[in-house]
This record gives sequence, C-alpha cells and structure tokens, in this order.
Amino acid sequence: MLRWRKQRGAMPAFAYLRKSVVRQEDPHNSAEAQEAAVRAMAARHGDAGSLVLLSDWDKSGKLGRDKRPGYDLLWQAIESGTATAVYSYSMSRLARSVSELTRLFEACQERSIPVRLEADVVDTSTASGRMTATILASVAAFEADVAGERLRAAYAAKTARGERVSTRTFYGEKAGEDADAVLAAFHEVGSYIGAARLLNDRKVKAQTARLWWPTSVRVIVQRLEPSATRGPAQGSRARWGTATFRLTRLLHCPIDGTTMTGRRDRKDRIRYVCQIHTAAHVRTLISESLILPGVRAEADHYQRPTERSFRMTGTEDPVADERRQAL
Repeated sequence: MLRWRKQRGAMPAFAYLRKSVVRQEDPHNSAEAQEAAVRAMAARHGDAGSLVLLSDWDKSGKLGRDKRPGYDLLWQAIESGTATAVYSYSMSRLARSVSELTRLFEACQERSIPVRLEADVVDTSTASGRMTATILASVAAFEADVAGERLRAAYAAKTARGERVSTRTFYGEKAGEDADAVLAAFHEVGSYIGAARLLNDRKVKAQTARLWWPTSVRVIVQRLEPSATRGPAQGSRARWGTATFRLTRLLHCPIDGTTMTGRRDRKDRIRYVCQIHTAAHVRTLISESLILPGVRAEADHYQRPTERSFRMTGTEDPVADERRQAL
C-alpha cells in the first residue's frame, strides 16, 4: 500500500463499493450508481484525482475481512496510515455489523482519517459528523436489542400458554451462513440446480447437509425473493430450476412405484433416485450409465411405420405416416 506515495507523490483517498446481489434494474445501489455517488462526493472534497476504488460485488456485508478482498485492502490502507479519507455510499455498504462499523470508525478516528458516506450524510471529519455516526450505530444496536427482547417475550408468552415454541432457524441466521450468496448464485445461473452446483464449487456452507441440493436453494430463494420464483416469463409454464434428463418420468421405484427423479452429482454423473425415505424403504438409486446401453439396444429394434409398410406393400401408407408424426 505504501507504493501509492511513491507513484503519485501524495497519499490517496479510498472508496469502498459493495452489493450482495448486483442487478442491473436496481437504480440506487447498482455498481454505476455507487461509483458515481462516491466520485462526486470525493470531487467536492478535493479527492477526485487521488481516489482509489475498492469493491466487493456479490459479497455479503456480514462477511469479515478474510472473505472480502476489497474490504481487507481498505483496512490495510487504514492501518498503515496510507488512506487520507474513506468514502462509501452508506453504512450498510461498509458492513452489516454494528460492532464492525464501530471498530472501523474508531480505527479511522485514531488516525484522523475522515469517513464520508453519501446516503447517510455522514462526515466524521467534523464533530457533528462523528456524533451522527455514533447515533446511527447506536440506533441500529438499539433496534437489534428491541427485536431480541420482543422475540424472547413472545416465546415466554407462548410457553406460559402451553404452546409449542419452534426452535427452527432460517438459513443465514447462524455464523458462517450466507443467504445473500445463495440468492446471488440463483440469479447468476437462473436455476436451482445450477445454483446448487455453483454453491458447491464455491464451497459455500450449507445449512444441514454436506452439499447443496436444488430443493435447499429453492426454499431459501422463495423465502428471500418470492417474485423470482414465478418463472422466466409472465404466463409461461416454465419454472425456475427445472431440468430434463433422458429418462425423465420413465423410471419408477421398484418398491413403491414412485416416479424417480434425475440428479446430477458433482462428478457430472446422472442418477435417478426415489424421494421416499422411511425406515422400511431402502434408498433406491439407479445410475443412468448402467441402464442406458440397454435402452439404446432396445431402441435399435424400433422401426418407423412407413418403413415397415413400404417393405410390405411397396407404397407409402398415409395412415402410418400420421401415426409416425403423432409418435
């Protein structure tokens, strides 16, 4: 980071941009809108010529320095004293944790580095700006505490009435779980199956299972963004997450007769499984590579009706041709 002094002759200001899910139709928090806002703000304070842009796109604000490369570089510039100012669009772009924001503000204040935010109208170079930042951080902490108290009170009331209190937690509420990454993967590939593969490749932590499955992705996406699960086009019968395999709806479980579902594992092998799991029902799995040669051998015996009728009569059969078209 110290090379900036040698190359430019002056220490630079840094701007940090971030968004968990980047969409072109989002006019306020898009990459272009954030960059334009921080550049204009830096120009007003005379930092336009020395501004260094750092960013973490498709990264959650709850992640720490080790999982946000741009944010880690920002901290390096602050700790080394290289940065003369820090610009960002809002507090939520810097971090989603009150403790992390407080730590960042304190580190900048110790080194006399002003933090300037566009949407929150914060400038810690002034006494009023530092007070505003402290108030906003305190309000956020207060809202979190009140929400926790209300939740505990609701649980206590249900327990007093003899009602069962559910201990279920949604994905993203525990440490290490990143619901924004799941939604971003879904929007990137446009299907539940593709999103599950992408999350497994990126080694994103799953909630319970060791690997991501399309059904797990669907539950999270439907909870966070129900409008995204309506399908790629209005009025279309197509659905997100559908996939076609060679033997779709053709194989049935030998135990209960249930239609078997196609799945593709991480080694790109196609298998058909039965979704019914009980103590008396062993897990049924059929590998496509094992049965496909037999299916192809059987298909080689198939003859089109027109070919058979032409050999027998020497003329084309219009009825047979219609049957072939129907097939």
